[in-house]
Amino acid sequence: MFVLQNYAIADNDFANIVAFVCFWSQFYNNRIKVCGGPENIDYAAELNLGHDLTAENCRRLLRWKDPHQLTHVIQSGPNQGQPNPRVQRVLEILPNINSFRRGDSTENQFRDLTDNVFPNGLVWQIFLFHIARPHAYPIGDQHVFRAFRLHRHNQDPENWEFYQNYRAYFADIANACGVACEPANVVELKRIDSALMVFGRFLKKYYRP
Repeated sequence: MFVLQNYAIADNDFANIVAFVCFWSQFYNNRIKVCGGPENIDYAAELNLGHDLTAENCRRLLRWKDPHQLTHVIQSGPNQGQPNPRVQRVLEILPNINSFRRGDSTENQFRDLTDNVFPNGLVWQIFLFHIARPHAYPIGDQHVFRAFRLHRHNQDPENWEFYQNYRAYFADIANACGVACEPANVVELKRIDSALMVFGRFLKKYYRP
């Protein structure tokens, strides 16, 4: 891992994992502006750790995740300017998100809920888990999954079991980096996510095994 030679890119040895995270994370750039405002969304601040998530936290985090599909006001098309029903559905379950954040509901209960909110969107379902407990549920998307598939030789379909295996892979990387999966380390855990995301993009564009 980390050696930029074709034969070694798929190596899943974590011996150089700290260098891997440092190298790839420096190319991460996800500056999304607040809807209608000049400032960038502060991902870590909007997680509001130690407190309940507010409706505004959720709006900004959803926009940060997908500004085209998850901005609370529809940005284009015949319904431009209207409330986004996807975001509305999330805001309706905000008490449940905070309940799961506090540990008052189980993973299975929250899964049932997120499946109703985003029945055809595993990545968005995962993001609701993430904003509730960011230290325990890393962000999922095509790019980080591409890195996982390469390093763990996993070609399973992307479903909840696949994501659970990705969580274990992510936790292994965090452990190898000396970063505990705890709320206090959310910024460091995000650096790991950023590294995997950029690496996954690199794989899509340049890597031909």
